[in-house]
Amino acid sequence: LDLSSWGKENSYFEADINNPNGKRRKFQLNLCNPVQNGSCSNNSVACEVNSGDSPTLLSNLMDDTHKRTSEYNELTEVITLTYEDKTSRVVKVDIKCNKSAEHPQISLVSNEGTKYHFQFLTKLACLVPPVQCTAEDQDGDLFRNIHAD
Repeated sequence: LDLSSWGKENSYFEADINNPNGKRRKFQLNLCNPVQNGSCSNNSVACEVNSGDSPTLLSNLMDDTHKRTSEYNELTEVITLTYEDKTSRVVKVDIKCNKSAEHPQISLVSNEGTKYHFQFLTKLACLVPPVQCTAEDQDGDLFRNIHAD
């Protein structure tokens, strides 16, 4: 699954979070691309940008020891992108299907120290189930999963 087209080419996605303590937090992040034309430093995949504060880098795409992994869980139908750098900063993004989301909906699931976990709801993640072809021969035998080579 190619996620590179899901990132914003000259921009970023924004998550605006209201904490239970009333403190508002704002994040800029992108998928597979650095944040462009935002408050993050060059090549940042995510940063926290609260008014009055300097942006806090969450993960840098160009760090020499930076690691990006992706996985798809067929049971939950969740795509997970994880960005990790040498300082143990981790940004995890769970991408889930939401057929009614005209625009991606992003929320912060948890933040423990330098580990950030976001949820990204989008209709782009609504994967089409595989087509199962069946055919019946003249004797009534049923054949499944037929594909041309």
